[in-house]
Amino acid sequence: MAFSILHWLNYVSGTTKLQQKSELAVKADHVLKFCFDPELNHVQGRVQASMRDRSYHVNITLGENNTVVDGICDCVNGQDKCHHKASILLYGYKNVSKTDVRASWSQHPKRAPPKQTTTMEELFPPLPNIANYRATTRPVDETDVAFLCNKLNALGQFSAMLWIVSKEPPSPTLDVPTVEDLLLGEGYTGATDKIKWLKTNLAISKEKIEQVAQMTAGQRNNHLLALVRKNRLTASNFGKVLAAIRRNRFPPSLFKQILASYDLSTKDAIVWGVSN
Repeated sequence: MAFSILHWLNYVSGTTKLQQKSELAVKADHVLKFCFDPELNHVQGRVQASMRDRSYHVNITLGENNTVVDGICDCVNGQDKCHHKASILLYGYKNVSKTDVRASWSQHPKRAPPKQTTTMEELFPPLPNIANYRATTRPVDETDVAFLCNKLNALGQFSAMLWIVSKEPPSPTLDVPTVEDLLLGEGYTGATDKIKWLKTNLAISKEKIEQVAQMTAGQRNNHLLALVRKNRLTASNFGKVLAAIRRNRFPPSLFKQILASYDLSTKDAIVWGVSN
């Protein structure tokens, strides 16, 4: 239900003084608060009294045929007619738009029908004469597959299937023992002097170091460098290890850095380096 001028006219009918006072109150902006619920046809408001620093709360229930079913005000009139209720009705007519009422279409919105998935066979059905076509009458064996791969490889890079039929590149392997392999091996567990055995087997010759440097080029896409240096005291950790020995304090953060347990992928410098 929208506000109508008839609500106010029916309420002030026969009382000219009530009509004039409500018009003056609205014109003077004496309506301090206004709240209208179109579903319940209920109005709440607050109107400035004639006395300074005082206002009256008003509650009105609208009925059918532009009538007022019930109304109460904090003033002395209470449920009787007063210009405070009339001011709320006149203010509602002037300020409540018809579009403020909930539209009927939004109460029961239509739902879109469920989408149906169409397969490629339904979009492009095979022709009847080639529905069961086979290039050979015998089963395909490994010789046929090898023949096809050789023909495609002969076309070189101009074949779109080249990267599919190409063999996987061999993964590079390092002839350098990792710390984890040494600690989990039978030689370490069966050694009498484990520290001496570990020092001997961790030693790497200069030729091995140069080999590692060549095979671990491109650290961003090459995981071999991280695999080799994990758990080893590399040059980036010398300062921290020596400082810890000097202080005779070995905090957990030191072992996290040596064991490469930190996740650096979210660091600003790492993110900038990957992006640029």
